[in-house]
Amino acid sequence: YDVSLLHVYKFFSDRPEGRARAVTRCYDKISTIPTPAGRRSARGDVIDNYVDVIAGHANFTVGHVNFTAKRVDSFANSVDTFANSVDIIGDSFDPISGRAGNGVVLQEAKETRFFAETTTSLKNNNHVKHLLLILSCCILPVASFAQGSFKKDILFLSSEALGGRAPGGQEDSIARQWIAARFAGAGLSPLPGHASHEQAFEVITRYWYDARLALPGEEAPAFVHHEDFQVIRHGEQDSLSLECVFIGDGVGEILPVVEGKAVIRYSRPLPASLGGRGKRAGMDDLVAAGAKAIIHVHSPGIPISEREFRSPGGGSYPVTTLTLLASNLKYFVDERHARRYDSLLTVPGCLPAAAPAGKRVELVVKRHEERVTTANVTGIKRGTTGRVMIIGAHHDHLGRDKVTGERFPGANDNASGVAMLLELAERYKGVTTACDLVFVAFGCEERGIRGSRYFVENLPVDKEKIAVMINLDMLGDLRDDTLYHAGYHRDFQPFLEKAVGQTGIALQEKDCGLSDQVHFMTRGIPTLFFCTGGQERFKQWHTTGDREELVNYEGMARIARLLDDVIAALDDAER
Repeated sequence: YDVSLLHVYKFFSDRPEGRARAVTRCYDKISTIPTPAGRRSARGDVIDNYVDVIAGHANFTVGHVNFTAKRVDSFANSVDTFANSVDIIGDSFDPISGRAGNGVVLQEAKETRFFAETTTSLKNNNHVKHLLLILSCCILPVASFAQGSFKKDILFLSSEALGGRAPGGQEDSIARQWIAARFAGAGLSPLPGHASHEQAFEVITRYWYDARLALPGEEAPAFVHHEDFQVIRHGEQDSLSLECVFIGDGVGEILPVVEGKAVIRYSRPLPASLGGRGKRAGMDDLVAAGAKAIIHVHSPGIPISEREFRSPGGGSYPVTTLTLLASNLKYFVDERHARRYDSLLTVPGCLPAAAPAGKRVELVVKRHEERVTTANVTGIKRGTTGRVMIIGAHHDHLGRDKVTGERFPGANDNASGVAMLLELAERYKGVTTACDLVFVAFGCEERGIRGSRYFVENLPVDKEKIAVMINLDMLGDLRDDTLYHAGYHRDFQPFLEKAVGQTGIALQEKDCGLSDQVHFMTRGIPTLFFCTGGQERFKQWHTTGDREELVNYEGMARIARLLDDVIAALDDAER
């Protein structure tokens, strides 16, 4: 199935002999080329029986693709990364049509827009060294939701060749362009203000700190980052020189003395000797009181939850935060103060006060980041009223296991949602609707729901005109005829009741977890979320076992009919 990583670069309509003759000539040529041992030699089998995966439903035209020579070159250079896993026969290929190995007849050449990049770099035995990227996308009428329609997309998106669809890589780009091609074939236009179907954005995939901690003028060792101390959060300044104050467990009247200081406190659970006396000052209390840095004294064996360093709104506190190994506390705080503090804890009714440490700390922190560019893939079908309905599903997944290199296929999560999104886009091709239908395949959902956040923060439509946002996540595991849904900011029950009777699916109200609907919901936009079950139900969630063969295609076809009815009912209400 390595051969099914297929892509398009060059339009072949300018061939003098025409598409049909060019295809026939190239197809016949392939059958004469010897195959290596262990490979199938039949014409269709040379390209593998999964080539029909990419015989899709898109009218992949030059106007929609608009690949520039620069972009072609960048893909040509990076295609070598797949060369070791691909062995395609031939000395130079044109587009291929005809009959795939499994007997599925591809659309006639006259109905197909062929694209290809011919490769002439050969191995000694005439095998092409580089990966031949071919995509032939066809226009197929949608009369109903066929199970095979979903399978084409899920097989492709969850394939080994797409490597788990981690944001920012070559595989991510191929997946996005596949979706963009299908959107174009469904007659969707780029969103207002966008030249293409992509809404690009940057994400931080990794960050780390270089840091130096010192006590100038004190007899102290050279503290080693990651051994003696660990930076947890980077504040607003890279370099700090601050007076220290020791607040112990952070109970009692300690806030008046922390302003402008480096606050040293224990990260341990409150001692039982306190007997419930007092309340520990939290991070938000210390920041509000003016602390400039917070040093948590950490004892080995006592885990520190990163949640402790998060603000109530979910962001980072604007102060530098670090942990310090407990054995190093003696260099920052006079041991007499520490012993006195611990002894006072045992006195009934006593809450020890904060103690000035009498020392200054110098801290230099430099944050480094790795960023990648990914994109939401978007398309719009215009309606008649100016009202807007957004239908979305995230296209990314987890990539590969960092230790074993094994891919996370993400067939259910969320190739199934993308396949449903694409079929719905096809369904409404040429259909008059009241609402503008905006289809969005969100990027980077698995790493912080960032694609939908970027979309909401840069809404290409008037927020007040949005009638509903429908999110599709993990729709490939229908069991017991039960589909879960959750609605916010609008009563969706009448629309659901109207649709459910015709499919035999039982709708159960349950929010299956955080997904792309969240950022719409928090902005007050009506949202409707559909899912066949979260991680507690789908045990292969975020594992390498989330594979295509587990997908319930019959269930997906039934869900599609239900969603079609729900969308139609919601659209009718806007007329």
